[in-house]
Amino acid sequence: MDSQHEVIDAVINVWSEKKHNPTIIDLSSNQPYSYQGLYNIVSMEYIDANDKIFKTEDIRTFDAFYKLYSLTTINDIKMLIKGCCAQYYMVKFLTNTLLTMKLNLGQRVDYSTPTVSLFAPEEDIKQIVTINEQKNYYCTWLESIKKIPY
Repeated sequence: MDSQHEVIDAVINVWSEKKHNPTIIDLSSNQPYSYQGLYNIVSMEYIDANDKIFKTEDIRTFDAFYKLYSLTTINDIKMLIKGCCAQYYMVKFLTNTLLTMKLNLGQRVDYSTPTVSLFAPEEDIKQIVTINEQKNYYCTWLESIKKIPY
């Protein structure tokens, strides 16, 4: 959805390829980092009907997705997918997958928690948030499970 709340068709392509000594922009610092050796690089490309194109790459699927999420957010585009909902997040053991899981306040997650595709459609537009709002929810969720035993 664009800044005028118009729903626009978009495609997200995902692929991986091996690269020698890749230089990747770090998600947190936004600085380049050069890896030594052969690495599997995950690329994601957003293309919409308004000719907007964003491409990201990283050695981790998690970072490639959140870079793409950040690019669309700063360009006033809301991707209507589960991966951009407040309560869905790629927790640590899902970082190299295309899966996310719903984080309920006060409830821990584990390998038996149901997962859903990052790109599964989200019908409730009110659930779509900015990347910062999603991070804030994640931090709130972490705080809510601190005293809950494993």
